[in-house]
Amino acid sequence: MRQPDIVSETRLKALREEAARTGEIKGGGVVPGGAPFPRPNTPGYYGIPLLKEPVWTWQVPLYFFVGGAAGACAVIGFFAHVFESDPALARAALWIALGGGLLCPLLLVADLGRPSRFLYMLRVFKLAPRCPSEPGR
Repeated sequence: MRQPDIVSETRLKALREEAARTGEIKGGGVVPGGAPFPRPNTPGYYGIPLLKEPVWTWQVPLYFFVGGAAGACAVIGFFAHVFESDPALARAALWIALGGGLLCPLLLVADLGRPSRFLYMLRVFKLAPRCPSEPGR
């Protein structure tokens, strides 16, 4: 383990003072040696950034949230129904899951721009092979 020296302690003190004075630190951050991720805004080959900026609209994070909440409610409703603990809880959770399941495709189509793009995504859906040793794979 690395022992702190006078240089690192001086730099740490300066960072703390800057944070207390401005409320933020304008440091370069820490990138461990051999890390697989690049520094932000580091140009790669031919001056092109290594990571692209996301092109998501506000619908995509909402789609993820609603889909996750609907899935969690479906699981809660299922277990409440199976263990017969609270019928009102099971009914409410399954209704919320149904609402989320109906809202998610609408959010996805709104992000994609056209319903035909959503249908194209469904067309590309493929099932896994039945057997890993299936010939031709």
